[in-house]
Amino acid sequence: MRLNLHGVVRAGHPLPGPDQPDAARLLVWEDLALVVSPLPVDRDVTPHDATQHLLTLSGLVRQGPVVPLRWGTVAEDDESARAEVLRPLARHLRAELERLDGFAEAHVYLRFDEETALWAVPDDPTGWKGRAGAGLTDRIKAGEAIARRLVSWRQARTDDLLKPLERYVCEVKALDDQDHLEERRALLVREEDLLSVQEAVAAIAAVDVDCRFVGPLPAFTFLRAVQKGPDDGGQASRWGW
Repeated sequence: MRLNLHGVVRAGHPLPGPDQPDAARLLVWEDLALVVSPLPVDRDVTPHDATQHLLTLSGLVRQGPVVPLRWGTVAEDDESARAEVLRPLARHLRAELERLDGFAEAHVYLRFDEETALWAVPDDPTGWKGRAGAGLTDRIKAGEAIARRLVSWRQARTDDLLKPLERYVCEVKALDDQDHLEERRALLVREEDLLSVQEAVAAIAAVDVDCRFVGPLPAFTFLRAVQKGPDDGGQASRWGW
């Protein structure tokens, strides 16, 4: 039976959710285990499947460290999953599980009020504010200048608003922008500090920003690149991770 591969955990890791025929299970090899579920062959993959993948991983991370795999990672059967993921990458996976033990990823999304942001952007010495009635090229350049300055202001404003979180955050990375008014940050946080981070985000009482916390999440953003050791067999994963 073909399998969806969700993530790698330690053998014996508790599984979230009820015991159902299509529920995730542990595929054990030595001290490691793949969390797998049946891959339906009689229907197309849907957005619900991708959502379920994330929910499964988010449930796993509440019970201990997990190395998440991208949605769509599959194997033909149990033995190919062991042979292509666990055996050749065992050293790397063990090191990642050790590094992530006690940590989870959280996201903070800040969306700023457009009028407030525009008023906060400093004047441009090239005079873009006075080009509203100029030709198309000048208007395009003016718009680009505004967008650049909005991004700089947004990033600096976010840094200032998130300062109360600094003592809880071990690593932080910027996520891809959705638009020029939204800043998205990924945080690597100790599990015991997640509630404090969530409360700090809720306490950001700024009238010019809508602030949202999402977590705990599997540490997709903070995974390290595969570094194979001499005992890992030298076989590259066909999935490229």
